Amino acid sequence: MEKGTLYGVSIGPGEPELITLKALNIISNSKYIATPHTGTGDSLALSIVSQAIDLSDKEIMKLEFPMTKDKDILSKSHQVAADAIAEVLDTGNDVAMLN
Repeated sequence: MEKGTLYGVSIGPGEPELITLKALNIISNSKYIATPHTGTGDSLALSIVSQAIDLSDKEIMKLEFPMTKDKDILSKSHQVAADAIAEVLDTGNDVAMLN
């Protein structure tokens, strides 16, 4: 089975109308949307994108990116996020990672 593709998708400066057409096409064509999450509140990137495109048929992957300088905590959270994305890619599905 062919693996899926991970897309790093910039949402631009924060205004939903300024997200590029290419970014919107990648998001539209990806079943899985990965978004950074600090553990408190909603994802800012996800809230911006959801104003520009309907995400109701998407699987949202909230990946924890703690706001800390502790290298051990950061390393662990990055590995958990990478493993979650790799698991989806291994099924042949694409993931659009918002940034």
